[in-house]
Amino acid sequence: MATPQDVEGRTLVVVMEEIHAERAIKDLGARANQLLLLGDLDPAPIDARGIRDPWGFGREIFEVVYERIARCTVVLADSLREPSAQRVDGGHSPLVIASEPAAAPNDDALQIRLTNS
Repeated sequence: MATPQDVEGRTLVVVMEEIHAERAIKDLGARANQLLLLGDLDPAPIDARGIRDPWGFGREIFEVVYERIARCTVVLADSLREPSAQRVDGGHSPLVIASEPAAAPNDDALQIRLTNS
């Protein structure tokens, strides 16, 4: 479960569904400009912005969802690769990302923390 401390001070908080973004704002104190709906970066045609949870569905749905996540994370990773601000057009919603070095000295690795909300 995500906590307000997970969001505090973060430049970018990636969510899978619009309800996650709403909860991050309401329950965690996130700002709208911190949030990215991962599905917005999908370069393929989409029928919904959110990425559905495949839990409880068959393997075919899981594979479709996994492939979409893979497409979106490639776009996200490419956008974070450069240390300067850049515009990312995933096809559905532009995102401006300003990459910053990690807080620890001599540590410029991207730090990702996964939480289950």
